[in-house]
Amino acid sequence: ALNYVLDASTIDSQRQPNFQPTQRGANCIHYQAPESAPQAPCAIFAGRTVVGPGWCQVWAAKPA
Repeated sequence: ALNYVLDASTIDSQRQPNFQPTQRGANCIHYQAPESAPQAPCAIFAGRTVVGPGWCQVWAAKPA
């Protein structure tokens, strides 16, 4: 339902028009680890980990 993918570079921008090429799991506010971590818990996917190069449609930028 959230269109999670393991590799954001595979996203079809026609199907996900809100996606921007700079968006990755690792730079999302919901990613519960430093950007350098290969995987981390996610605040959206409770009890699960996501990968740094991944993406879902709930992506939101981490504050600077």
